[in-house]
Amino acid sequence: MSGLKAPGLDWQVSQAQFLGARERQEDALRLSTLGEGAGGWHLALVCDGMGGHEGGQQAANLAADTFLSAVREQTMPADGKAAAAILEHGLERAVTGLSDNIAQGGPPAMGTTLAAVLVRGRDLAWISVGDSLLLHRRARTIRRLNADHSMVPILEGLVAAGRISHDEAAQDPKRSALRSVIGAVRPALCDCQFRPGLLAPGDDLLLASDGLSTLSDPTILAALAGPASAQTLVDKVVSSARPYQDNASLILMRAQGIATGGKIGWWRRLLRRAVS
Repeated sequence: MSGLKAPGLDWQVSQAQFLGARERQEDALRLSTLGEGAGGWHLALVCDGMGGHEGGQQAANLAADTFLSAVREQTMPADGKAAAAILEHGLERAVTGLSDNIAQGGPPAMGTTLAAVLVRGRDLAWISVGDSLLLHRRARTIRRLNADHSMVPILEGLVAAGRISHDEAAQDPKRSALRSVIGAVRPALCDCQFRPGLLAPGDDLLLASDGLSTLSDPTILAALAGPASAQTLVDKVVSSARPYQDNASLILMRAQGIATGGKIGWWRRLLRRAVS
């Protein structure tokens, strides 16, 4: 757990992973701080290696490390609107790193999703490719912020149009197929947005691999209830996953309230402990 102080909000951040029925963990999580003082941004990142494909674990970690390195090279902007451009730069480098690795003899089927957020005070920027989740909880409501690049939205559209039934959509064998990933070629779809002033004290941001999608909103809300530490809460959410499912990984960012200042070195040391 780490305490991250930024203009207007004091963030608590923790992470947890669940192996499920997989033989290996194919999700990669990263946390970092970017910039100094009150203008600093906090980065969270999740990559989910393509399940069932050779090199999924390698792809997730390579994309995560390349993305993080590229973003750290940038000068974080005072103007939050430029944060999205920095995320786009990180994604471009991650795509190049993975495609170069494949071209140099890496597993040809390796691929990964990627979802990353930059948070500063009440402002949020994100970028995502694939079906990893960015959820925003406020009070008793959870909503997904980023686009879902699986077949689920397509099937839901067919249900809304009356062309297939809810049962047919739920049982479609291609439901979890991805329409966009990071791999040998550029991703077909990418969601990149900046939302100034979106966040408020008491809010939660959940950045997760699609393994968390097996949990209903009421289950997640129940696990997040109460004044427990962020680490206790994130462990409760992940422990709710079914033992026979895919990997599940989660970063929880909780806005504790109005920040009152303090030395920046204090939370930097805490963050290093959390990710070491």
